Amino acid sequence: MQQIATKNTSEKSKLEGEYRKKCEMAKARLESLQQKEKQYRDL
Repeated sequence: MQQIATKNTSEKSKLEGEYRKKCEMAKARLESLQQKEKQYRDL
């Protein structure tokens, strides 16, 4: 029983890590888009 719980926990933390990475990438993309938009407005 303990082994299954440990496996699930590591599986979950792996998924959380991937999710966080995707969030960071999306945030960075959004910020760069906003900067581009600002540059276009300033032109």
